[in-house]
Amino acid sequence: MNNNLNAELRFQLGRLYYNDNQIDDSIAVFETVLQIFPNHSNALYSLGVAWQKKGNNAKAKTYFEKVLELNPDNQDVKNRLAELNKK
Repeated sequence: MNNNLNAELRFQLGRLYYNDNQIDDSIAVFETVLQIFPNHSNALYSLGVAWQKKGNNAKAKTYFEKVLELNPDNQDVKNRLAELNKK
């Protein structure tokens, strides 16, 4: 299986865990995606969302900032960072 497909399958697995409220499992899977593709924007974004849900806003900001570096025009990420900066 090529790395691109492997990363995408893992990313989807992470989403399933997240949607099932298995946040720790989703974080672990998203982190494995980043081992394959360190700049996987969706995995970085999902890690930000997951850490925010766990209440770790500092880690969430770190991941959202990485997404913004890769996608400087992403308004959703800008909004999330602005909200986190208010806290």
